[in-house]
Amino acid sequence: MQVFLQNICLRPSCYSCRFKTISRNSDFTLADFWGVERILEGYNDNKGTSLVLTHTKKAENILIQLKENMMISSIDTKKALALNPSMSESVEVNRLRNLFIKTCDKHSFEKAFIKYCSAKYSAKVRRHIADIVNKIIKRLTRKT
Repeated sequence: MQVFLQNICLRPSCYSCRFKTISRNSDFTLADFWGVERILEGYNDNKGTSLVLTHTKKAENILIQLKENMMISSIDTKKALALNPSMSESVEVNRLRNLFIKTCDKHSFEKAFIKYCSAKYSAKVRRHIADIVNKIIKRLTRKT
C-alpha cells in the first residue's frame, strides 16, 4: 500500500492519464472520499466513505432508489473535488520510481520497498505531530 500511495510503482500512463477529467462516458464515477469530514460532519467512521458522481439521468434515478439502503447526502461537487484532486489531476512521478523498478528487477520487491518506501522514524514522528495539530485546529474551529 505504501508503494502505491507514494506513487512509486504506477504505470507510466498514470502520470499523464487522459481519463483524469470530470466529464466521463459513464453513468457514475466512484471514488474514495478523502476529506469527507471537512464537508459532512459525522461521515468519517474510519471505514471509508465513497464519493459518487452521477453523469446521467439514469444514474441519478438509480441513486435515488439506493437512498433507502444507504446514507447518502448531496454536496457541492466543487468542494468534494477540491479535497480529491486525483479525480481530475494525474499524480506526479516519484523521483525514486526508476530506481525502485530497477531494484525490483535486479533483486526483489521486498528489498526495493525497504530501500525506497519504508517510513523513517522521523517521518512517522512528523505525521503524528501533524495529526495532533490538525485535531487541535479542528477543535478550535468548532468553538468559533
